[in-house]
Amino acid sequence: MINRVWDEAEAFYSEEEDGPKRDFCRQFGVVYVTKGPPAILSGLVHDGQGNPLEGAELEIVESGGQAVANIESRYDLSSRIIGTVHIRASYPGKTPVTIEVVIPEHEEEITIQVPTIVL
Repeated sequence: MINRVWDEAEAFYSEEEDGPKRDFCRQFGVVYVTKGPPAILSGLVHDGQGNPLEGAELEIVESGGQAVANIESRYDLSSRIIGTVHIRASYPGKTPVTIEVVIPEHEEEITIQVPTIVL
């Protein structure tokens, strides 16, 4: 079974662009990671009126990496994954929100500014 799955993934992989390759292979549990340092995903989390949400919890769905928003509502998450990741934000009494962030291939340290998450 494993060989059949791998053969299908490998055939697709040789014919497609990098982004679709990664997304397709994730269906089979294959996750691409950087050879370099992890990317830092940095952002803010607010309520609908623009107020900071200190203590909001953030998680990278694919890796389980977590952070908590500070008093300024800022957070930093670290990820070695290359490609699309999903950040889930939650806060007591608010409906959780999940956003997509694309992490490019990199060999040097990078920081990605994530759009403000509104809960």
